[in-house]
Amino acid sequence: MSWRFEWRRTWDAVWAPTFQDTWAGLLATSGSAHVFHQPDVVRAWAGTRAAALDADPLVGLARHQSGAQALLLWVVVPYRGRFLPRRVLEPIGGSLFGYHDPLVAVPAGERIDWPEFWRAARREVRAWCDQALFRFVDPRYAEGALSEPCGEQSPVLDLSGLPDLEALLERCSRSHRGDVHRQLRRLSDVGAVSLWIADAASVDEAAADMTTRFIPALDTGWSRKPSGSIVGHAGVVEFLTRVVAEGVPAGWAHYSALRLSGTPIAWHLGFHDGSGLYYWMPCYDAQWENFSPGKILLTLLIQHAIAHGWPRIHLLTGGQPYKLAWQPTELHLRAVRWHAPTWRGAALACWDALHR
Repeated sequence: MSWRFEWRRTWDAVWAPTFQDTWAGLLATSGSAHVFHQPDVVRAWAGTRAAALDADPLVGLARHQSGAQALLLWVVVPYRGRFLPRRVLEPIGGSLFGYHDPLVAVPAGERIDWPEFWRAARREVRAWCDQALFRFVDPRYAEGALSEPCGEQSPVLDLSGLPDLEALLERCSRSHRGDVHRQLRRLSDVGAVSLWIADAASVDEAAADMTTRFIPALDTGWSRKPSGSIVGHAGVVEFLTRVVAEGVPAGWAHYSALRLSGTPIAWHLGFHDGSGLYYWMPCYDAQWENFSPGKILLTLLIQHAIAHGWPRIHLLTGGQPYKLAWQPTELHLRAVRWHAPTWRGAALACWDALHR
């Protein structure tokens, strides 16, 4: 068989120094690594949200006969079902992570048969899960019968070569350009507008602001959605708290606030690495909704990113109009899903087909 798999099925095995060295080597050699592959990000999630889900790691190292390697950051999550309980294989981070790709290192000139990879992986894990779902996979790694369009837009804003914000606005529609300028003027007429970004020296201030302002505002914003507030999901607040407490000093997390005369009225919690900013958890004070604080905060974040030479902003899941107005590029991510080739997998497949 072209692929060979090694598995770590406990968190202690995942954090073992020898495996961490292998992980670091793949990060250094992969041309497609992103922030959701970073061990510190995974560790923060594993100690909070994963524990609340009772998720068990199924972290794999896949080796191809060509020399290609893929780190598979996966977990098995138990779910109660009306027909049968399910063991679902999911990417670490689940819906909280914007990309679900394997961490891949491929020798120069080699091309991997990814349909073969997914078929081999499905056979390998059949004893440990009943089905699998990876929602946001780069199309380079999601070919074959087990993949389909993910159903969500995932835009990326390219900032390379731009001298300033106005140069980017020139690429946008006249209506968007005018609206950005108008909303900035309106808010400036009320008070002094500024962007505050937390750093290692201000992480305690960020943590306090997050608890007293960001989390309540995030809860209010998400409560308007049909799915309800993410804040109420077990382990989520603990995960967000660790992202700030650990990620801001280490440089992989980004916490910022739009301030009006020194008072925060909009916030963003996200990630940062060499590829740019990951626009992840924005929210705003609903009392200022008529002044479009979220749009102004994103505008100032874009301005900051250009000024500091960040190559792009990953706008992550969702094609909301306020994102698309900036003329980003669409990644066309795909989902990979299967039912296990077992009697339980077949029974669940029939149930799902009947009730879809």
